[in-house]
Amino acid sequence: IETRRTAALAVLNQLRQGCGKLVDQAQVVSSELIRVAILWHEEWHGGLEDASRLYFGEHDVEGLFDVLYPLHEKIAKKTNLSMREKSFLDAFGVDLAEAKRWL
Repeated sequence: IETRRTAALAVLNQLRQGCGKLVDQAQVVSSELIRVAILWHEEWHGGLEDASRLYFGEHDVEGLFDVLYPLHEKIAKKTNLSMREKSFLDAFGVDLAEAKRWL
């Protein structure tokens, strides 16, 4: 995997030398497509299921934190939210902020 990653980075660096602006724009498009393809509802549902399994099934408190902290950080850092992200925060933001205080 590391060899492929290194090769991909080398190709990107070569492309960036000749078409830097195009590569940057492609990365923005890619990031935005990923952002809108994975809805916060889905991400939180999966995260809460994983955290619950880790805590109740495996008694892994650190694992629970490892799952939940990144989800809370993602919400805290967001700007330019999509309508679905705004809707998610409207519906669950207060409860999630309260839950974060308990972490």
